[in-house]
Amino acid sequence: MRHLSRIGMIQLRRIIMAPRGSRGAAHKLRNAIVLLTLTVVPLVCLPQTQKQQKHVVEVRFIQSPYADYLFYLLYRSTGNFPQLETDVPLGKIPTLDSLISLPEQAASAQIADYHQIYPLVRRYKGITKAVVPVSEAGHQHFRKLVYSEHLPSYQQLDDIVHRGGAVYPGFQAFWAVNIAPAERQTIDVWKQQLSECSPLEKLQDLERLSFPFSRLDVGANALHLGGSGNTYPRGFTRARARAYLRNRIWRG
Repeated sequence: MRHLSRIGMIQLRRIIMAPRGSRGAAHKLRNAIVLLTLTVVPLVCLPQTQKQQKHVVEVRFIQSPYADYLFYLLYRSTGNFPQLETDVPLGKIPTLDSLISLPEQAASAQIADYHQIYPLVRRYKGITKAVVPVSEAGHQHFRKLVYSEHLPSYQQLDDIVHRGGAVYPGFQAFWAVNIAPAERQTIDVWKQQLSECSPLEKLQDLERLSFPFSRLDVGANALHLGGSGNTYPRGFTRARARAYLRNRIWRG
């Protein structure tokens, strides 16, 4: 139905942009108005009970030194902390050529030890697709492992992460003093936006659909390359607080 209303709007736009005196314009205008009437009016006049069907979503704000370190280790991302390269040098450890979701997975997993990254790395062993199925508690989910067009070399990824283990303690000390306070400030802004704007409820009202999940991870990672979405666990991650929650919602 929304697809049909979009077609009607496209037809109206073409009519408006058409030169005056175009043949068939009146006939096209009549068809567009009929199409919009049949599609938009039912959407506006849905029963009140249908409008109120909402799924309460728990928003979990997270930050992770391990996620930030993986952005630095894999891609040499320093964000607003250029001194990181000199304070915590990575030496001859190579970078990864493929953009993957390993940092976001580490953030959602809330790992507490560097060795807990290794099981996450093993998810990339032998993959042939960027998205893989995941079964949990009898439910089928999908996890996006790779964002870029090319799949990563598992051997290269495993080697980088293992070699990076020796450098992590120095990064942890740098992160606690410099990066963590900036991320907490970002999370404070997001919490205020969530409280004042109620973006999840408003989006469900707008779409007249309930979210198919009960929790959403919102990660503040200052060394993120920009922003990304995680399909499972569901969530999104950004480097700065300038984006409102309602602008970045992922459904899986």
